[in-house]
Amino acid sequence: MITITTILLAIIGCNTSDTSSFDEELVFVRGGVIVPYTDQHIQTDGETHLLEENRQFVELDWSPQQEVNVGGFAGVAPEIPECRPLFHVELSELSTLITLSGTAPNSTVRFSPGGSLLAVGGHNGELVVVDGWSGDEIARTKLSEAATKEIAWSQDGSTLYAAEQSPDAYLHALDPSTLEERWSFRLADYIDTSPMPADEDRYGLYNLPAGYFLEVLPGGDIILVGMHGWDLDDGTRANKSQLFRLTPDGDIVSRFPDTAASVTFNYAAIHSTTEGSIIAINTGRSADGPPPEDLPISAITVVDLNSSNEGVMEMLSSHQFRPLEPWFTAAYMWQALDIDPEKGVLVGLGDGRLLVFDEDGKPSDNPTAESNPRLTLSSGTPVMAGAVPVSTSVGFGRFVGNFMLTTTADTNIPWGAASPELRPPTNHPAANTVRVHDLNGDPLWFWQSKIRVQGLSVSPDETMAVVAAGFRPTDTRRDLYGAFILDLTDPDSGRGGNSRLLAACETPNPLFFQHDIQNDGRVAVIEYPYSDGQGGVTGEYRATVLR
Repeated sequence: MITITTILLAIIGCNTSDTSSFDEELVFVRGGVIVPYTDQHIQTDGETHLLEENRQFVELDWSPQQEVNVGGFAGVAPEIPECRPLFHVELSELSTLITLSGTAPNSTVRFSPGGSLLAVGGHNGELVVVDGWSGDEIARTKLSEAATKEIAWSQDGSTLYAAEQSPDAYLHALDPSTLEERWSFRLADYIDTSPMPADEDRYGLYNLPAGYFLEVLPGGDIILVGMHGWDLDDGTRANKSQLFRLTPDGDIVSRFPDTAASVTFNYAAIHSTTEGSIIAINTGRSADGPPPEDLPISAITVVDLNSSNEGVMEMLSSHQFRPLEPWFTAAYMWQALDIDPEKGVLVGLGDGRLLVFDEDGKPSDNPTAESNPRLTLSSGTPVMAGAVPVSTSVGFGRFVGNFMLTTTADTNIPWGAASPELRPPTNHPAANTVRVHDLNGDPLWFWQSKIRVQGLSVSPDETMAVVAAGFRPTDTRRDLYGAFILDLTDPDSGRGGNSRLLAACETPNPLFFQHDIQNDGRVAVIEYPYSDGQGGVTGEYRATVLR
């Protein structure tokens, strides 16, 4: 088993995670080198980019042990490339949230199409646009009484969209060069509103309405999923969720359902082609009272985004998942979801199962009828550790080419066990693993870490994936954080384990699960501070781009 300690010592060596000190003249990274900036012209067949701290990146296809001279800076290429921060984007102070033992700050990063710009959204409503190589700030603003929940770019990069979690739950369309607003769409008009929580309520933010999913279709229309779950004054809980298709000018094209439903739309996945687009939505419920009769609960709801009957989209089918008894009393899904009419609907569950349902995209006479998966894999289902059961959830997953890419999380004790609050006595053998299966469910390769695997991002050309090493409260070490970049090419080659690791990028702070990766290997991550256990806060809240 490969641990992050082994990787960082063997691969990074003397690497530093801070751009404040760069004493080497020539640094070999994937696909290029980093050298100090000079006025001297560098002869190269590739691209060059100015970086932070008076440095520049020079594209270069080097080989191990090759003698390299770039702009007068010479060196011998190592066996394995280094990984360095290109720049940081500082975000707001978070000591109150951290000292209250709150969850990791809601944050997001997205490269523009082509990667020339980077947009960063922060927990306190910050929205920043910077140059995607140098980090030079282009524009910065702050959304009022909001967290920036999701961001997306138009296909041509001319508009930046930002969905907030706030009493109003606006979707903003912004000019990325100035962050001046072009128009806004108020989700709270459809899914209701809630007041701002008290400062000491560390989870109150998540009772506010928000855009929980945001994506731009190839033709320019915007897909927005709004969700709101909140406590009423009488002590009961309410839910309202609705899906919208908007024009590039913010007008409603269609919606689903006709009015907001008493369910939670927590996450979604889209498949778009020239023939049309479909969306799979994770449909749950935390509200009191009877559920809606026409929507399944603990299920994936499939909707035709191109359909419209008096402005209402058509539900094609649903795929329900039952609890894995006797270990679990409920079934839930996080962000392991994808859909393809030819490959099916991929669902990873908190009980460790990976399910694939058939989905041909055709209307069903009874779309809410229960359907059985055509494939069930036990990726992290419970095993016995002595007298105690342990399991791990499938947290993230998607189709990539003709295979399935998934991740598992930390070890846990199933909720149905006698003492689920106890610390697991040992790790589940499949915990914190990136795993690749073919479409028949046969395993191809896996890579494993002992530190929590956070998120899953895939480069636009589907040749690389990135996962982050996040905070694990039960560990005593506080310096084992970073991003792992994995090679997705030729999954049938028989290569696996550490041979799939392209780079381990050390960071001094834990990483949030939202990150992004470009075809050239640049990775954008969010670092956040943590409690030192003595009433203080350690670390910084910032976006970092690594290469």
